[in-house]
Amino acid sequence: MKLKILIIFFLTSIVIYGQNSKSNSIEINKLNNRIEILEGQKENINKQSELLEKDFEIKKKDLNSEFLANKIEIDQDLSGIRNLLYTLGIGVLGLLLGYWFYFKSFINRKAEEISENKINDIVSNIVETNKDKIVNLIKSQNLELLLKEKSHLLVIVENEIDKEFLSTFFKEVNIKNVTYSIGNKYTKPTSDINLVIFDDHRFTKTNHTLFNEYLEKSNNNDLLFIFFGDRFNAIDREKVNFANSKFTLYNQIMNSLKYNELRK
Repeated sequence: MKLKILIIFFLTSIVIYGQNSKSNSIEINKLNNRIEILEGQKENINKQSELLEKDFEIKKKDLNSEFLANKIEIDQDLSGIRNLLYTLGIGVLGLLLGYWFYFKSFINRKAEEISENKINDIVSNIVETNKDKIVNLIKSQNLELLLKEKSHLLVIVENEIDKEFLSTFFKEVNIKNVTYSIGNKYTKPTSDINLVIFDDHRFTKTNHTLFNEYLEKSNNNDLLFIFFGDRFNAIDREKVNFANSKFTLYNQIMNSLKYNELRK
C-alpha cells in the first residue's frame, strides 16, 4: 500500500514539473522579445538624437553668421552717427564757449560799472554826512604831526635795556626828539622839556619815590608827567597820567601834548 502511494506521488510530481517547465519557457521567450523591442527603440532614439544635434549645429552656424553680418552693419552705422555727433558737438561747444565768454565779459563790465558808481555814491554820502568830522580828523592828524616834530620828551629809565625798549617804541610811533636819563637820581628837567615819562613797564615799583620827587621839585606848571607802569598814589595827580601798555602810552603822550598846546 505504501509503495503505491509513493509511485502515485512521484508520477504527480513529474507531471507538475513538466507543466512548470513549459510555462517558464514561454515567459522567457516573451521577455526576450520585449528586450529586443526595447533595444530597437533605443537605437531609433539614438539616431534621432544624432540627427537633432547635427541640425542644431547647422542652425547655430547660420545664426552666428547672420549675427556677425548684422553687427558689422550696425557698427558701420554707429560709426557714422558718432562722427556726425562729434562734428556737431565741437561746433556747438565752440559756439557755447563763445557765448559764455561774451556774457561773462559783459557781466563783468556791468558789475564793475555798478560797483564803481555804488562806491562813489557811498563815499560821497559818507564825506557829505561826516564832513565836519573828517575836517577835524585831518586837523587832528596835522596837529599830531606838528607836536611830534616840535615837542621834547624826557624819559627816565632804570638801565640800558629799558632805554633800548622805549627807543624802539618811539621809533615805531615816529617821535624823534627824546632825551633819556638813566638811574635813580633826580635831574632837573631843562626848560625846553614838554613832557616827562617815567618807565616802570616791568612793574619793579622802584621809581615811585623818584617820581614823587620830580613832581615835588617841579616848578613848571606847564610840565606834565606820565608814569608807564602800575597805578599808584602820586603826590600831585593833576599833572600825572598813567599808562600800562604801549597803546595807552602813545595815547597819553599825544593827549598830554595836545592839552598843553591848547591851553597856551
